[in-house]
Amino acid sequence: MTNDQAVELVKRLPLTIGGLKIDEAPHEYNFIEALTEWIKKCKKLKSLSIIDTCVGGKDEGWRKESRWTDYTLQELRLRFTDLLGSSYSKEWGNALEKMKSQNKFECDGTDIYIDQVDLDTLDDSSTINRPGDKMQRAYYVDGLFPDGILLD
Repeated sequence: MTNDQAVELVKRLPLTIGGLKIDEAPHEYNFIEALTEWIKKCKKLKSLSIIDTCVGGKDEGWRKESRWTDYTLQELRLRFTDLLGSSYSKEWGNALEKMKSQNKFECDGTDIYIDQVDLDTLDDSSTINRPGDKMQRAYYVDGLFPDGILLD
């Protein structure tokens, strides 16, 4: 599936869905942006899981995802993604603190991939093929995925 097809698929999801799991979606930021727009319209979504999905690029994860906390989500799982990291942990923390309906939050970073990095895939914008899925790119600097790991 191309990035454009994935965006169109998200835009056409029924607004009556109560739970959504996205796993290993090798799509760029516009996919997550379309998902954010869909979440704004979906009044019944209670559970969202995003697993093994990287949007790639420095700070891409912070653009809109923290606004997911403004809606009806009761459960949010971000596992092995670059949607939450040290670069914007304060912003996410503030957003999660305001989440009135949330009763479950899970987060696992991309640090499990550090020892599997192929430095030959590092490009000029400091992104690298995400280990385990050559279709996804992740921001990589100083031996870490700062947009996918909470440090400090």
